[in-house]
Amino acid sequence: MDKYEHFIFFVDKISGNRALFPKEEIAHALSVLRMDSRGRLQATDGRGNIYECAIAPESAVTGEVQIVTSRAIPRLAPELYVFIALPDRDAFESVVTDLSAMGAAKIVPVVSRYCQNAWWERWEKHAGRLKRKMIAGIKQSHNPWLPDMPGPVLFTCALTELGAFDNRHCIVAEQSGVPLNSIRAVLPDVAKVACIIGPPGGFSQEETDCFKSNGFVFVNIAPYRLRTELAAVVLCGNIIQAQTEQNSRH
Repeated sequence: MDKYEHFIFFVDKISGNRALFPKEEIAHALSVLRMDSRGRLQATDGRGNIYECAIAPESAVTGEVQIVTSRAIPRLAPELYVFIALPDRDAFESVVTDLSAMGAAKIVPVVSRYCQNAWWERWEKHAGRLKRKMIAGIKQSHNPWLPDMPGPVLFTCALTELGAFDNRHCIVAEQSGVPLNSIRAVLPDVAKVACIIGPPGGFSQEETDCFKSNGFVFVNIAPYRLRTELAAVVLCGNIIQAQTEQNSRH
């Protein structure tokens, strides 16, 4: 795989057939990655588009490149909406990077009863770094869709948002749940799925009862208890795999 195919860059300043990169991004491509100053690079805007861009010698100074071609990539189906009760900051940074790489459509940070440390109370301090982590995730995986991620919401607000989903497609990761294989067959036929992950201390009994009263589906995703960030990746990965297997049969 050559450098053009191996690397993809992120750019969100596009006007007509011109894209304006941060100068340090172009400098990294030319100086560190040793890309040709008259060559091509791939970029995405995080909105489903991949661009082929022509580098010019002056690009290192201006940050500007010419867009030669573009193509639109559809989102994964079903779209994954991940409602994740907040773990500690490092774990959350890790999981948003991984979920972005996997193609999650939306990541909703949820403040539930057993969330601890409350680092999210200064969300504006962390928002920029979290976005950079998500961008790193999509660049690594060549996924051209940057997830939507609002600020943290209270459990009750998350429950209201989950009301927009078919309750059969609201999947709660829980050791006492049914095997995931028992519901995989119906998942590829839906437009969107809500994946619900508890904090390190788990959901409270009251929160669990709310899910049950709304008819959400509890699934056991592993034989052992998983960390919040690992559980999110395993659950989403299983749903993506179910879709992949469904596609291979058609």
